[in-house]
Amino acid sequence: MLKIFGYTILSAALAAAGFGESIEPRSYGLMGFDRSRSPEDVRMLLVGRCADINSGQSKDDFIPNTTLDIFSTSNLSWSDSIEPTGFSEHMNSICSLTAGEGSFLENGEFIEYNAPLSSTSIFIQEYWDFLAENVVEQEMKKPPDVLSISFGTTVENWWTKGAERLLQKYDIAGFASIGNGEKMGNNCLYPAASQNFIGVGAASAEDFPNFHSRFLGKPEYSSYSSDKRVVKPDFVAPGNFLVSNLHGEFVHTGSYSSFAAPAAASAACILLDSLHDYEYARIKGNKSNLIRALLTDTALKGSYWHKGQWDTSDDSTAVFDWQQGAGMINLAGAETRLAAGGQRPGEVSSAGWDAGVISGKRENLYIFEPEKKNGYISGSLCWKRFFNETFPFDPNEARNANLKLELWGIKHSGEKVLAAKSDSRHSNVEHIFHPISQNYKSYRFAVVFSDEESVESADKKVNFAFSWAEREVPANWKGWLDVNSDGLLDFGDIELMLSRLTSEEGGLDLNNDGSGNLIDIMPAMAEIMKKYE
Repeated sequence: MLKIFGYTILSAALAAAGFGESIEPRSYGLMGFDRSRSPEDVRMLLVGRCADINSGQSKDDFIPNTTLDIFSTSNLSWSDSIEPTGFSEHMNSICSLTAGEGSFLENGEFIEYNAPLSSTSIFIQEYWDFLAENVVEQEMKKPPDVLSISFGTTVENWWTKGAERLLQKYDIAGFASIGNGEKMGNNCLYPAASQNFIGVGAASAEDFPNFHSRFLGKPEYSSYSSDKRVVKPDFVAPGNFLVSNLHGEFVHTGSYSSFAAPAAASAACILLDSLHDYEYARIKGNKSNLIRALLTDTALKGSYWHKGQWDTSDDSTAVFDWQQGAGMINLAGAETRLAAGGQRPGEVSSAGWDAGVISGKRENLYIFEPEKKNGYISGSLCWKRFFNETFPFDPNEARNANLKLELWGIKHSGEKVLAAKSDSRHSNVEHIFHPISQNYKSYRFAVVFSDEESVESADKKVNFAFSWAEREVPANWKGWLDVNSDGLLDFGDIELMLSRLTSEEGGLDLNNDGSGNLIDIMPAMAEIMKKYE
């Protein structure tokens, strides 16, 4: 299912009512979530902003209006160290889409509202209280499993680094809104742009994965990093939801990453709840890394997805696409991947995951034979960065290390060829999405340290999680054919392809068969000629 979130219309209730038939409700929830289970053994923390976004005035209105019927069964609580001065429309919307539940009559229409975390323990904390009680002290009395922040700053700050350290210290899956792009005129926000946080962008559930070419490099609803060393967001999620306002009326939020982040965090809660069913010793201390790896590697690629810049020069160093990240969050796919089971290094199935500890002088190898002749091989590797425990919480370079992910093709003769690698010096996520080639009998993923210092030191140890699988690509995914990066697939691309055939650089190897020739041009010609049929 590509439309992960949105409405499910059960019937045309109003039309039926006119003929005296029973009125069936309109069921609303986050599609792809199993409504039969709301995690009760998972704890979520929502950090609320304390300023009016329009006036910039500081206000202690960081809580939802829990007197509303939509929150009657929810398990919401907040700190008693600060007395709220009022209710927050922003937090009310966030709590509505994550924890709201009930049956309501709205303008003559019945609505069944089913948020995924209606019985999950959700603690709400005001921003300054979070800084004073947790970030400054670097202590959490009741550490959450999942943390979500729907605001940020355009520059990295001491508190964003301190929050990153809390995620590492307590093995917390941290989500944050990346910003709202040109729509709000802001750059990529921290802590979403931070390495230990999962930065979530907003995308339209209705349009995805059919990204229009005009969005290339200029996402309308989602910010991207101006620092070319760090490619964010990690992935995107829908940001427009039907929620209750402070008066109990249902309204649409509009597409904002403020709501995409808690939606993604809700998916993490569901996965963590499912994780309780697995006895796998290597998960200890790695739950948040595993959740990140699962969500990253199962994200659905939209049209024009491409790592980094449009040429291939940074494919091995840029982790994600500038606009989509790894793609659209796909909870159903992540649950299926989790069900594939944990598998230790060695011979593994064509889909699975692992979590554990890797030291500098060791490499983890995962060898498998593809079950499909066509498609793509995907792999995502995640780990945490370390920070000093005292203000201003700078990175602890003595403990930090860089990992890299390699994909090797093994020919029928036994020869091993490096097919793809992901080795960003400025990210703690590595991602490979590579076409399957018939030139290889099997493939081997290698998780290994990328810097010589770590390789030479047996003392460097890092908790990591890794997920892999064979993947199919939507038929409309044509980003690799737009070789001149103008957002269009036309004869200008064919001209560039032909010119490369006679150049010293050689032809573009678009089908990854080891050589650039006329065969690489044929798919582009076929797509262009469809316009003239």
